[in-house]
Amino acid sequence: MERRVNEAVFRGDVEAIQKLIEEDSNIVRQTIEGSLQHTILHLEARLGHVELVREIVKLFPEMVSAENRDQETPLHEACREGRVEIVRILVENDPSIAYKTNLWDKSVLYVACERERIEVVKHFLHNNNIHMLLMLEVDMPTTSLHVAASSCHTGKILHSAILHVQTSSNTLYNDGVRVSY
Repeated sequence: MERRVNEAVFRGDVEAIQKLIEEDSNIVRQTIEGSLQHTILHLEARLGHVELVREIVKLFPEMVSAENRDQETPLHEACREGRVEIVRILVENDPSIAYKTNLWDKSVLYVACERERIEVVKHFLHNNNIHMLLMLEVDMPTTSLHVAASSCHTGKILHSAILHVQTSSNTLYNDGVRVSY
């Protein structure tokens, strides 16, 4: 990725990116050398540049599901860094990305719990099908709830999760097999 693009990305400069896109719309799909093959949207999600994320999503909605070398979407980056507003923008554009896992089968919920991003976890608990998010982890030795329990914010995260699950159901189904938790 050329220097002008890098500078605009790290500044979160919407106007500069718009001009660069006018020159060559493929810059949005390019990846940054020496990185995990992040796109501009991956970086903007990580850096928290809300307006630039909105603009890219508006112009190139398909980029929401772009994966880097580790099979992570921009949503993984937003969750890792605790960027709740960006999480909202990305999931509103494509709700299915909330259910993608990375190369190590870590869900976006797992990534948020791992980094103790309480507001992001709360967002998923209240705005997504928590059962589906937890089903992604049924066969994993360590789940999002395990990670939350080992963090210093155990009470806050687990309390929200338990309250939410109790008001819904205490049973998940995996290919017709009952999995209680």
